[in-house]
Amino acid sequence: MKLIKYLLTASVFLSVMFLSACTASIEIRRGSDGNTSVAYDAEFGNAFVEMMKSLSEENSGPLFDIQTITGQFEEAGIPGVNVSSKSDTSLKISALLPRGSKDSVSVSGCISGTADSISLTISPEKLSALYTSLPETVKSYIDLFMAPVFNGDTMTPAEYTDLISSVYGKSLGDEVAAAQVNIILYGPGGNGKKKTVTVPLTDILTASKPLLYTVTW
Repeated sequence: MKLIKYLLTASVFLSVMFLSACTASIEIRRGSDGNTSVAYDAEFGNAFVEMMKSLSEENSGPLFDIQTITGQFEEAGIPGVNVSSKSDTSLKISALLPRGSKDSVSVSGCISGTADSISLTISPEKLSALYTSLPETVKSYIDLFMAPVFNGDTMTPAEYTDLISSVYGKSLGDEVAAAQVNIILYGPGGNGKKKTVTVPLTDILTASKPLLYTVTW
């Protein structure tokens, strides 16, 4: 299942990309020590699961290889990752990004902050910086999803959904079109500062201008 192991890692690696999650959430918390915790929780649709299994050399065994996914994060310079999956349709990932860390996510600028704020930025520029830091094998599988936010193409959400449907089938296209991403940012120390937004997945994958989400305290 080598192909599926790397493809799944690519799919979840970019925190907010969740390339085929029907529902997904990402929580970003700034600690009082300046460290940042990131938690990703996704529920995948049947069409996504079927597609991933069809790309595998085997159809038996669990869809998500926890050991492989954890190892790929560590190879990308993100230590202390906790990965779990109760079934083929669910995946949870959490990680701690130390203050001043040089990991791929921090260096890309996707997650950034000041003394009194933390932000998530989704843009072609930021994701391109993250993309270039990934292993070639992982990058090649990200390319399978053809997301404009990665490849620089200009495409509307409807056009992207049609593209996915034409390549992978209408069922997966419908799942992508219906998918929502919940983004929650928290201030430090339980100070009550919180920012919550729900964004269509297709708006993220076709973003041509920066999508910026910030909480200040």
